[in-house]
Amino acid sequence: MYPLLLLMAAIAIATQDLPQLLLPTASPITTESDPYQCATEYLPEYFETSQPPQPTGALSSALLSWGHHLNSEEPCTFTGTKRLICPFPAPSRWCAFTTAAPTNMLPAWSSYGSSASSWWDEHSSSAVSLAQLCPSGWYNAMWRTPGGRTELNRTLIMSQCYEEALTTASTITPTEPATTSVPERTRNSPAVTITSGPSTIPGTVLDINGSGRNGPALLLLGLLTAITLLKQMTGGPC
Repeated sequence: MYPLLLLMAAIAIATQDLPQLLLPTASPITTESDPYQCATEYLPEYFETSQPPQPTGALSSALLSWGHHLNSEEPCTFTGTKRLICPFPAPSRWCAFTTAAPTNMLPAWSSYGSSASSWWDEHSSSAVSLAQLCPSGWYNAMWRTPGGRTELNRTLIMSQCYEEALTTASTITPTEPATTSVPERTRNSPAVTITSGPSTIPGTVLDINGSGRNGPALLLLGLLTAITLLKQMTGGPC
């Protein structure tokens, strides 16, 4: 029965707000407890620093610096503990990191993006299903894991940036000069110097809707997840 519950949850997510599901800002409003099957799942694994890939060294510092720049453009007005749910910069602005970073840092960014993309491809079906099936457990695991919400946020963003970069690269033929499309915000902004010094980025909400992953895209994600779970159901006992 457990795979069947996951299948039903995966189909239901097609009509859900994906950012709100994966990175909730408030405790789920429900009078029912999570299904007993949720107790067999280790939900913190989706938020722990040992699970989603992490940037290291100079790349980590550069991404922190870039995040500080993005947050300074649109300062969060929340105070106290509410700063933990400050809106996250849109994915398109994060992806513009490649236009501001030194060229010698791009190989490290590409390697990290590839790891983030692979990790999310492997875990997306179960993450979406469990967040839907176990809303209370998912919410508690996220907030009880230090920095967990930000870690998953960053992994999703960098995975998306990497996939978009691959798509752009695949559309360029050998006879065409390689060009980079710079978002209007970046093009009109003053020059940004990415430093290696640390800066703080508040935990925030992933804006997937702003990147076009809504409507039909969410339906496609739900259907793909359902297909994956059906294969798991036919491949072994419940």
